[in-house]
Amino acid sequence: MRSFNRQIRDYLLSISHPVGRFKAPFFASLGYTSANWRRLEEDLLDLAVSGDAELGKNSPYGQKYEIHGTLNGPSGRSAGVLTVWIILLGGDVPQFVTAFPGETTLLDTVVLDRDLPAHGLRNGDLGAVVQLYEPDGLEVEFVTASGKTQALVTLNVKDVRPVQDSDLIAVRSVA
Repeated sequence: MRSFNRQIRDYLLSISHPVGRFKAPFFASLGYTSANWRRLEEDLLDLAVSGDAELGKNSPYGQKYEIHGTLNGPSGRSAGVLTVWIILLGGDVPQFVTAFPGETTLLDTVVLDRDLPAHGLRNGDLGAVVQLYEPDGLEVEFVTASGKTQALVTLNVKDVRPVQDSDLIAVRSVA
């Protein structure tokens, strides 16, 4: 595989790139910075070698492949990631295309994306993923501010989203 250091330094870890700047905080939360970009390159290569490549979308320039996995960052924090690779027409060497936050992982904090009135939950409530079910199920625990479990709910991954920097935590009464 050829080096893809520019995509890492000038895109994934860049706080000034028009699009990459939205990815940079995710990778920074795992401990990857422009100063240690080589570590991210090594970890993405390890993920590519150890993961199972799934056929992605075909392109006029070649065949894309997706690899889902978990990055264990220098900060000690882990997160799911999806990497995309392409084998160009006439070629046989995968080339890195991009990486972005991927699968929800155990103990992730997630945001509920719909109301669940039977459980006293509303769109925007925070929960913790306490169990994963194949292929797309989650057990999510929602607690009150004092730590009492409000609900333990089995959900689909489409019912929640990752926490974002623009989210504000608020308190409301459930009584």
